[in-house]
Amino acid sequence: MVNSSNKIVLAEILSLVILFISVCLLVCIADSLLNVTAPKMVIDILKMIVIVVSLIPTGFGIMFIFKNRDE
Repeated sequence: MVNSSNKIVLAEILSLVILFISVCLLVCIADSLLNVTAPKMVIDILKMIVIVVSLIPTGFGIMFIFKNRDE
């Protein structure tokens, strides 16, 4: 049985995961658009930076949700 606070936690985690996936998809789209103009190594470095930067708030958000779940 899932109570309402667990549903809220699951919804918040799901929204963070969807946000991260959308950032990754955006990076892939930008990669295909910029593929003609910039060198491949530069684009790979930019992709990794964007993915890591978007992963940090996702992780902190999930930790924050679990920390405040007990209240």
